[in-house]
Amino acid sequence: MNCSAKVVQRWDIPQEEAAKRLGLTRPRTTDLLRGKLANFSLDALVNIAASATSGEATTAFAALVNPALRLRPERC
Repeated sequence: MNCSAKVVQRWDIPQEEAAKRLGLTRPRTTDLLRGKLANFSLDALVNIAASATSGEATTAFAALVNPALRLRPERC
């Protein structure tokens, strides 16, 4: 499971609500949660991180785009 999926699961909300929080459609949210990051541009991932409201979410989404952060699983 990728960091983004862990963060959304911790929110404990329906996928439609997670999509709204992230500024995505539900199908795009599904792609993100399933780890299909190749479907997103770097700009899109940065925008997703910016639209995430909690610091925890921002850190986890930053790990998606920064390889150095991926080496620290405790950040997820």
